[in-house]
Amino acid sequence: MAYESNNTGKDMDGLRYTGAIGLTAPFSTPMALADTYYKMLGVFGISGVNKEFTANVDGSLTYNAEDGWLEVNGTSDVALTSAAKLTYALFRNDVLIPEAQSPHDFVANDKSENMSITGPIYAETGDVFQVYGQTDIVGNTVTPANLNVVFRKV
Repeated sequence: MAYESNNTGKDMDGLRYTGAIGLTAPFSTPMALADTYYKMLGVFGISGVNKEFTANVDGSLTYNAEDGWLEVNGTSDVALTSAAKLTYALFRNDVLIPEAQSPHDFVANDKSENMSITGPIYAETGDVFQVYGQTDIVGNTVTPANLNVVFRKV
């Protein structure tokens, strides 16, 4: 199914968001193996904009509306224990969504940098979405200062 934008306006509250989660405090995710995805750990806040999702404190969002296109926007300020390439990715039902990945090269480990994922994805009723990460270095640890994911209808 091809993506077509249907951005016709905003909900009465001024937003078209249908689901969102955010990390409540910095939390480290150890990544023992290189080039292997790990679910991002931490306690996630459940946002009041979850109109078509059920949000869970483990960082998962379950889509409860009719099948259709959504735009996802994920942002994070993050630091690594070792200089490496970090890739954040969105998983649907424990499977990587190839078009929802964001690789970023960290040339220094003592620096926090901003990363983002933005793009259209197709969602079906019951789909469960989660954020994963991987680095290209063995034994790295990823510590986001914040990690937010927002979905909206398109």
